[in-house]
Amino acid sequence: MIASQYYESSDQAHRWTPDGWFRTGDVATIDEEGFVKIVDRAKDLVKSGGEWISSVDLENCLMGHPAVREACVVGIPHPKWQERPLAAVVLKDGHSVTPEELRQFLSASFAKWQLPDAIVFVEAIPRTSVGKFKKIELREQFSNWKWNRFVQPLLRRELLPRVQVVLNGEHGAAGVDVEDGGGDLGGFVAE
Repeated sequence: MIASQYYESSDQAHRWTPDGWFRTGDVATIDEEGFVKIVDRAKDLVKSGGEWISSVDLENCLMGHPAVREACVVGIPHPKWQERPLAAVVLKDGHSVTPEELRQFLSASFAKWQLPDAIVFVEAIPRTSVGKFKKIELREQFSNWKWNRFVQPLLRRELLPRVQVVLNGEHGAAGVDVEDGGGDLGGFVAE
């Protein structure tokens, strides 16, 4: 049974539909046998060029790679596509993998336009008090991400020892010239 309202919180009435359904924010599918699969949270779907990309599906696939301990995917604002996926990846101790290898691994399960345009290697992914990925913090951390032009102005010096950034594009004279999302990964790594 689901309550009909929050206790003494009339400002939360928008959480219920007029016919009494509670709006959880989950996006789900129902298959032909009636099984329900929760695909993602509506706020965590990456909305790219009119298409929706499941962050959870990308995360689960990335975490299936033998070198990846954990991965979190968030949508980062993009001037052309509305958002593009950025993957924050924590590697297992003693393992290494290139962003190109991760994209190749993902390409077996996803269309090219669904692949993360940026792969960022981090020491840890922020978590909530109950252990869930704190995606809002990752979105804030990368909120000033610039898909076009150069990498150098984007990297704060204090992050350089902890983060490797990989973008689409090719080496430029003063940095990395980055294409719009969907291009082939150029392989530049800022260490």
